[in-house]
Amino acid sequence: MRARAGITVCLATVGSGLLWGQIPTGTLAGSVRDSSGAVVSAATVTIRGASTNHYRDVSTDATGLFTASNLVPGRYEVTVAKPGFRKLRERAVTVELDRATQAGLLLEVGPVTDSVEVPSKAAADDTQSVLDELFPMAL
Repeated sequence: MRARAGITVCLATVGSGLLWGQIPTGTLAGSVRDSSGAVVSAATVTIRGASTNHYRDVSTDATGLFTASNLVPGRYEVTVAKPGFRKLRERAVTVELDRATQAGLLLEVGPVTDSVEVPSKAAADDTQSVLDELFPMAL
């Protein structure tokens, strides 16, 4: 009886490994550079499936490279973001079965952040005159 249970567990374990190996996947790999050609490290690369809307975030390494493996073949939208740069969106990146799709992505330097001007002097607060109007004193 124990031998049968052990064989069943063994077959289930081996069988699940075979099934996992049969899942069709592809890879998206690439580099992120700025408009001068310098690598952009620590950028967030978001890969979103066009038909599933599932997404995965990966980061570029010190050399500007990123890799996202085990992606279901299909169309993806790839977004790259990093402070100081304009967000880049590639809408039609196709990942193919058992292939590494290469993406060379270029970020543009973003606009300087908007500034808010604060006046140096606040308007005088004339609380007493408001109180006098609301509560006149009879003398």
